[in-house]
Amino acid sequence: AAAAAFDALSAEDQAVLDTESSPVNSSSQPYGRLLETAQWALWSLEEADNTTTLADGTYDATTTPALASSYSKGKSTSSRQKPWSVKEIRVENGKAYGTVMVESSSYTSIKYQGTIYNKTNTSGYSEFANVPIDLNSTFYILGNSSSMPLPIAFSITTEIEEPERTGLEITNNTGMFKAVTAFLETVNGQTDLVMALSGTGYREMFKGTYEQAVANGTNTDNWIHGYTNADGKWEFRIPLSDDESYVPVVVISNTYYNSFLDGQNSLERAFYPRQFTVDREAKTLVTGDYEFSQDLAVTNNVKMFKVSSAKLETVGGPNSNNYKADLVMTMGSTSFDKAYVGTAEEAAAAAETIAIGADQTFSLPVKWVETVGQPETLKTWIGEPTVVAFHSVNKDTWYERELTIDEEASTLTIWDDTSKLGVVETMISELPDKIGLADQDAVDAAKAAFDALGDELQGQLNQELKEKLDAAIEAVQEAQKQADEAAKLVKAVAEKEKIGLADKELVDNALAAMAKLDDAQKAVVEAAVKNAAQVLANAKAAIDAAQKQAEAVARQISALANVGADDEGKVNDARKALAGLDDAQKALVNKLLGASAEAKIAEAAKKVSDAKAAAKPVLPAAGTVLTDGSSNYVVETPGSTVAYQGPVSKKVKKVVVPNTVTIDGVTYTVDSIAPNACRNCKKLTNVTISASITSIGANAFSGTKSLKNVTIKSKQIKKIGKKAFYKSGSKNYKKLKVKVPKSKLKAYRKLLKNAKLSSKAKVTK
Repeated sequence: AAAAAFDALSAEDQAVLDTESSPVNSSSQPYGRLLETAQWALWSLEEADNTTTLADGTYDATTTPALASSYSKGKSTSSRQKPWSVKEIRVENGKAYGTVMVESSSYTSIKYQGTIYNKTNTSGYSEFANVPIDLNSTFYILGNSSSMPLPIAFSITTEIEEPERTGLEITNNTGMFKAVTAFLETVNGQTDLVMALSGTGYREMFKGTYEQAVANGTNTDNWIHGYTNADGKWEFRIPLSDDESYVPVVVISNTYYNSFLDGQNSLERAFYPRQFTVDREAKTLVTGDYEFSQDLAVTNNVKMFKVSSAKLETVGGPNSNNYKADLVMTMGSTSFDKAYVGTAEEAAAAAETIAIGADQTFSLPVKWVETVGQPETLKTWIGEPTVVAFHSVNKDTWYERELTIDEEASTLTIWDDTSKLGVVETMISELPDKIGLADQDAVDAAKAAFDALGDELQGQLNQELKEKLDAAIEAVQEAQKQADEAAKLVKAVAEKEKIGLADKELVDNALAAMAKLDDAQKAVVEAAVKNAAQVLANAKAAIDAAQKQAEAVARQISALANVGADDEGKVNDARKALAGLDDAQKALVNKLLGASAEAKIAEAAKKVSDAKAAAKPVLPAAGTVLTDGSSNYVVETPGSTVAYQGPVSKKVKKVVVPNTVTIDGVTYTVDSIAPNACRNCKKLTNVTISASITSIGANAFSGTKSLKNVTIKSKQIKKIGKKAFYKSGSKNYKKLKVKVPKSKLKAYRKLLKNAKLSSKAKVTK
């Protein structure tokens, strides 16, 4: 009633109640929030429908699909905002359960659907597990915080892409394969056909034809693996492309597959071809034995025999009881009325022949299962030139024709003896004088036609044409060999992890081989090695770069002929440059120098050393203050050790106490930090103390109130002076972190404590 009364108010009056606080409300929340809280409390009692189409598993912000959530505190005017979210969801048997989280550790329980869910974790933000979630909707909870006297109402909204499902009406057209449930499921634009079978005889499936399944062999990665669904049925998930409706599949008999694994039968014995037809608009699925109509391109070399079209009609597969394939020929005239697979003499004596159909077609059996005892025997004349006799209506005579079906190429070729020889002569005559790999199909076709003539007709072919065919075959083979050799070289280049100067001969040979090829041969290389030309170009560029690098190093070493006391850097640079070369590059450098590069560098290094010794620099005395521009050091042992005396500027934010420092050409070990080194550097936040330090002086870091991070790398500190860390990090002692070597954690904690490091600071390994 209160909500209805509120809704009946004008927008202006509602705005007043949404901002005006209640005099009886201890939290001073506006009337609008009080009403909203009451409504949300009621809605939090409603039962949630947590069913989902998501697959069983766990989902969060990093999965696909990804989970997202947002929260609201509604009209509350409180500045205290502790965000709520659904951290993850767990889907089990089609039900979604979530882990609700709030970015606070003070919440001890939530009330939802009339049930209290207590906090389920012991540290960090409060989490509440196993909460039923109605996905892609808003739900309401009451949160109980140890810091608040009353529960607080919140709303949480979840978003995740749930699969779209469309149920399918099933029609099964074979008793050996029965689907009992089926639906289409779409996730992220991918649609799958999910289908459960009545039995468990098929537990694996291959999407494709029987021939493709045989070619795939034992590569089970390409199989579709079944699984037991929630109803205990054996189920398959078959991916469909956009608008795909006809789906050939091969189901794999579990019995015969296990027998194959035991060595009792072939893998192919387990393959049974089937097909599905999915009508997405009508929402239907039709299953049945595999049926396939393959159009054949007809090459008819017989003038008085007209064929309009031909196709190969296949039903089932080699393991099916009804497996067969028929050649269906549509005739272009009514001249022939009967056919017989065999000679004219056999046709005239046969009791049964094949009559032409009303649609002017002959259906000739070309593949069938012949069962005479056991085992079954597959018969076929596909791929073999076969004599078929046709009966002439006008002359009442049988005429022989030779039919050849190429199933892979989808062709039907028709011959008679008188036309064969002329066709072969034409095919060879039309071959170009200069044969390349691009002519392979024409040469192969001419050779196949020649081979099909038989000995008698081959003997009648002109000798010059025979020689032309032989030369063409040899030229194609040579072109293929040349392309294969180039591909082998390019592949060897492509398989190199890194190309260097040592590979120059290989790359040069590959480039030379490629330069001799025509476009058809280059296509062979590209098929063997993707982007072959670019691979070689990149390799050539790498070798050129390696050679230039070696030449540059040779010039750099040559320039060391006249070095002096100040040229140690040049010698070191040359040594480093030489070290960066591989063996082949070093060999080239030696060749260009006419001597050992390392010997040249060693000779130059000796010249520098001798020049330095002659200079006899005067070392600063103990107590002398030195500077490298950013920090000051005081000499302890002349030419050997110094103490770090502090930064040049007190405003420095970062200090790194080094292992060594080089000043005026002299390198010193920094073995201590002097008293008062960084005292009152109020902006200093980060300090790194190197491994060479053995002691830290009194008040060294006292008064560094902004200090947050100290890293001590040394394991040999024996003494830290009084108040060395007095009031360090005083702006917020809790934020000060001191990292020390693991083996010195206990000892250094004691030294740091005596040096007045705040007990609130963290000392870790």
